[in-house]
Amino acid sequence: TICVNDKGTPPIIPPVDCAIITTLPEEFKAVIDLFKLRESAPLVFEGWLPLASSKLSIVAVQCSQSGSVISAITTTQLLYDWAPKCVFLLGRCAGFPDPLRSQDESDLQECDVLISSGICAYEYQILKKNKTTGESEVAFDARSVKISGILCDAAKNLILGNWEYNGKLLKDLKDTGKHRLPKAVASDFACGFKVVKAGNDWIEYIRKSVGKRKIFGVEMEGEGVGEAIEKHR
Repeated sequence: TICVNDKGTPPIIPPVDCAIITTLPEEFKAVIDLFKLRESAPLVFEGWLPLASSKLSIVAVQCSQSGSVISAITTTQLLYDWAPKCVFLLGRCAGFPDPLRSQDESDLQECDVLISSGICAYEYQILKKNKTTGESEVAFDARSVKISGILCDAAKNLILGNWEYNGKLLKDLKDTGKHRLPKAVASDFACGFKVVKAGNDWIEYIRKSVGKRKIFGVEMEGEGVGEAIEKHR
């Protein structure tokens, strides 16, 4: 049962316990419906999530458009207005297949959940000298933002725990012919408009540029959110 923030419930004032950032309208609507939030300002909704002995205050905001610049502005405004203790960026992302398991059912599939353990931003072009030819060539300066491993583990355990008891999810999966429950995977994300636009052409380049680090996710707003939080600390 979700406690709705309407008449009879205390107003939400900063600092809030949790803030959720989304970009696409369907992502934002899913968060609003899940937590039964009410609108307090344009593209800003708030509400309460009851726990066993207390309740958490939640604020959800939607970026006005895609991209790291808008997500950084949205996050900065969110931090100053609501002073959240924890910030989540939620939404759809693309997934890289694992080259070692690309034909295996255990590899990433649609409906799996990717949890970012770090963000590698590929928006910044630089000139580098090729060690073999000595000629200058365009490369990308992948700026990184790391995320707490404790937070990643907590999110993963929460997701997996809820799936075990979600009968509707299990029925929907059977209707689509899927043979396993969705899984939650923590990995680094490649972030940036150029990465998303280029698609599969970037997979090998990105994998080589990060060495042994595993990058399974691709999205566009994580760097802006991460940089805004880092600068606000």
